[in-house]
Amino acid sequence: MNVWFRLRPPCSEFHRRPFDSGPNLMPVLAVLLLLLVLPVAVPGEQAIPDRYWPSKRLAGQLGQSVSVHWNDVPLRDAVERLSQSQRLCVWLDRRVDPTIEVSLSANDESLASVLDHLAARVDGAYVAIGDIVYVGPAKSARDARTVLELCRQETLRLNASRRRAMQRRLRLEISRLAQPRELVEQVSGSAGLQVEASIVPHDLRRALSIPAMPTSDILGLLLLEFDLTWQASDDGRSIEVVPIERPVTVRRRYDRKQLENVPSGTIATDAVIADPNGQQSWIDARVEVHDTIVGRRRDAPIQRPDSTRQVYSLRVKQQPIGPILEQLAKQLKLQLDMGDIDDTTRSQRVSFEVANADLDELLQAACESCGLTCEREGGVIRVIKADN
Repeated sequence: MNVWFRLRPPCSEFHRRPFDSGPNLMPVLAVLLLLLVLPVAVPGEQAIPDRYWPSKRLAGQLGQSVSVHWNDVPLRDAVERLSQSQRLCVWLDRRVDPTIEVSLSANDESLASVLDHLAARVDGAYVAIGDIVYVGPAKSARDARTVLELCRQETLRLNASRRRAMQRRLRLEISRLAQPRELVEQVSGSAGLQVEASIVPHDLRRALSIPAMPTSDILGLLLLEFDLTWQASDDGRSIEVVPIERPVTVRRRYDRKQLENVPSGTIATDAVIADPNGQQSWIDARVEVHDTIVGRRRDAPIQRPDSTRQVYSLRVKQQPIGPILEQLAKQLKLQLDMGDIDDTTRSQRVSFEVANADLDELLQAACESCGLTCEREGGVIRVIKADN
């Protein structure tokens, strides 16, 4: 079946072209009446983050002004007050003494600045990942994103069902006095994985409510508190807890031209492994360095080169959600991962309408209409049930 649609990219005229919906997409595209991509001038904005950087919501919070006045307040109380007033999840590393008294006075300073001062008071650092703020030893905070990326790579070595389970977002309620080893076993078990965790020492945790984030990331952060991480078994059915090997780096390959404009001093000399033919190089570095190499600054607001963004208008009436998302992903050249979404849910008919929405708003409108939610990680759209 051929379905006609109109697509208007920025700075181009309208074009008409047929689309072959295929035998499995049903007549769903007949109701994708209009998909507009329009240039809209916008001021400098936060780069769309991936899973290792602040979520869009948290990135906005970090830039907001706050005022605090603490005089010899135990760290535990200061963190609790800040969490409640800012509706913030602060993951306080077990190695940070919560009884340390902190004094801090800040008037209309950014939340990021307050967190910097707070972490410095306990000789630590903070890092924002997804919807959480992790406060811990400076070394662990510095390596956290790279450790989680290495965990993600280990996830790809698992068999299909366990890999999907580790990629699924999980909310975790940690009760007071919970034992970390049992938590590691619980989180691993939720993904159908057996785990060898005898290396995790006995300890008791503080209570914490962790918002939805990929299961592999939660496991990685639980183990980071002990300078540990996890590796997949050769058969992809189980995992083993192992010590973190430092320096913590991720290896990626770049063409020589990509490295020509990298600021001097960004890449350590011993991090470069040159290809014999001289056209490519392997770089061993933390994920922040790799982002700098490709020209992304994920730790601060950036200006888009063309000062434009894409917005979409779309109306759908009583059509199955699965094929709608599949077609949107295909049209936008993105990969769709619906993981454990069953066929019944995929076939659920939805109606929604958006006008001048950005891509995240478009996808969320589609998913919310049938009890789903989604996240974008680079070029992948991940769809999960909203109550996961």
